[in-house]
Amino acid sequence: MLAIRKKTVVRPDGVIELRSTEFPSGTPVEVIVLAADIPTRAEEAPMEGQPMSAMIGSAKGLFRSVQEVDEYLQRERDSWDS
Repeated sequence: MLAIRKKTVVRPDGVIELRSTEFPSGTPVEVIVLAADIPTRAEEAPMEGQPMSAMIGSAKGLFRSVQEVDEYLQRERDSWDS
């Protein structure tokens, strides 16, 4: 099996183009795409390993404290009874 390595960039329309003179026209090939410099799941989830309560107030629009969450939930529960 002959293997070659090529580097290219994904075009804005999502196309990945490869050109090769190493193989005769019509040769069946298998293409494996390895992306470089893409964040891993661990880098995307910096809160991993932290308790859920650590997220409270960490993003725009979220509650600032556990007490605010409790108060909101109590108001919601109270509204079910009315």
